[in-house]
Amino acid sequence: MSLSKQCKRCKEIKPLEELVKNKGTRDGRGNRCKLCENLIRKEQYYVNHELKLQKAQEYRDKNRDKLNKSNRAYKARNREKLNAWEKEWRKNNPEKSKERAKKYYDSHPNWKKEYYAKNKKYLIERVIKWQKENKEKYYERLHKWKLKNWDKYIQGEIARSKKARENLSDSYVVACMRSKNGTGELRMNDVPKELIEAKRMHLLIKREIKKLNKGEEL
Repeated sequence: MSLSKQCKRCKEIKPLEELVKNKGTRDGRGNRCKLCENLIRKEQYYVNHELKLQKAQEYRDKNRDKLNKSNRAYKARNREKLNAWEKEWRKNNPEKSKERAKKYYDSHPNWKKEYYAKNKKYLIERVIKWQKENKEKYYERLHKWKLKNWDKYIQGEIARSKKARENLSDSYVVACMRSKNGTGELRMNDVPKELIEAKRMHLLIKREIKKLNKGEEL
């Protein structure tokens, strides 16, 4: 079998690997080289170009839900591949990347909230994973942030403590058990769930009794 073949378009004799594939032939190659095939496809692309674009847009408009579902499924299957491609593209096209980002941010002033709402589960999992794998860096960043935003940190702690007390969270209930029993070393994992639920019920009953007593005094 010959290892070369003449291209029907440019008439040049080229090695088989430079010709387009065609399973219907004996040698598995067509009668046009790859270079000519690319030129033909470019020529065909611009024939009735506007009409093709119009039909493509009409198809997208009619099948928007179907296409969105297909795109989401593809992105989910190829997230790492697409992220790597996007990172490489931004690196090679810094100006275009900035221009594209600015255009998007201008048209989506609440893009951070929208992005977080759509990817909340993924973002939380990624943060938790990073914190576990980089404990020293995480605690170092947290310490720096506390020193820089001390007033904000204290206000946040007060708000979290108040919310935990109002909702009788597991951490608050265990803290109550710790202070009541004088066991400062008691940890969350050391306390059975059943015991936490029992203590929470006890605290709820005490609150209700306190409310009733206040009502009697009034």
